[in-house]
Amino acid sequence: MTNEEYKKFFKKNFWRTSSFTSGTAFMIVDAIVVMLCIGISFFIINFINHSWINFRSFITYWVYLPPMMAVFYAAGLYPGLVYPPADEVKKFGICSFFVFVGIALSITVEEADDKLPIIVALILATPFALILLPASRELARTIFSKQKWFGVPAVIYVSGNSGDVIIKRLMNRPDLGYKPGMIVDSKALFPTEKFGIPLYPPSEESFSLVKSFGIKVAILC
Repeated sequence: MTNEEYKKFFKKNFWRTSSFTSGTAFMIVDAIVVMLCIGISFFIINFINHSWINFRSFITYWVYLPPMMAVFYAAGLYPGLVYPPADEVKKFGICSFFVFVGIALSITVEEADDKLPIIVALILATPFALILLPASRELARTIFSKQKWFGVPAVIYVSGNSGDVIIKRLMNRPDLGYKPGMIVDSKALFPTEKFGIPLYPPSEESFSLVKSFGIKVAILC
């Protein structure tokens, strides 16, 4: 495969090399789900007693979304392509608990007679977030994986057939977020293809292509 052929392959299969778009898409989904969780908890309190809380007032708590997304970002949830489901659940659970409890505590200092139902509603949103945030992330992966802009290209470094299982898994599971963009085989003698993916021997040419196309993810098999 010539450099020009690789250029055509790359432009056909990859929209960009950055995970910014994927991370931003996840952030938007999380923001929507966070508001949904608050809305559900407000609805429950309102359903128990209409006089305790105004259900529609949950919309006003969108102002807490930026700091909450910042906490998620600090926890490494954006772009969040690398974490297995168990780690995602753990991170979402811990972050949601501290953020919702933090918001509830901040409301305790307000001079208002009806703040207790709001505090209870915000704390009640935590278990909903623990369930809905990871579930929505998994659903978003499935939906977004069908789009060209989702995920990032990765260079797979292998020795012979050592990485076939991983390469096939990444090809069959685009929702994982890492798409094989090049295979560098230590046993290869000349550029060719494998599973429809350009394969190169470790050389100045292959390293130059990786650098020129800005591929930042490397997977060793």
